[in-house]
Amino acid sequence: MSKGIDIPIKRAGFPVKIGEVEIWFDDRIEAISDFWDRDEKAREQLEELDEKIEKSQLKDIDETNVDREAYNSTFDFKKEELKIRYDSLLGEGTFEQIYSRYPDIRELMSIYEPLEEAIVEIVVDRMQTYEKERKKEFESKKKEYLKKKAKKK
Repeated sequence: MSKGIDIPIKRAGFPVKIGEVEIWFDDRIEAISDFWDRDEKAREQLEELDEKIEKSQLKDIDETNVDREAYNSTFDFKKEELKIRYDSLLGEGTFEQIYSRYPDIRELMSIYEPLEEAIVEIVVDRMQTYEKERKKEFESKKKEYLKKKAKKK
């Protein structure tokens, strides 16, 4: 009986825990590229949402104007904005996953910016690490090639 080959492979990424909800953030080279694509798409969606809000001509809510319809519309727009942001940052469907467990728009608004900053910092660090590894590998191959070329002379 022949012996099989067993090569372990490490799963790329890191866990992001929001309350009791844990999401795996994939930080493979391909996934980081997708991350920036999602970010660009989210910017476009947020611009469209801003236009939609302007067209709706929402009334400001203050002590002289407590309009339930305006309040509900504001809530709906804010929820839609957060859905775009969370799904862009953590992947499609993550906002609903988090919101179904923690239905608190204000709290999800307050944690978004620090969450985004932490993830972007890690992503940029990973990109720099990948680039250093790529350069190191290139230099190693270059030296090997030059060494072989020198031997031929």
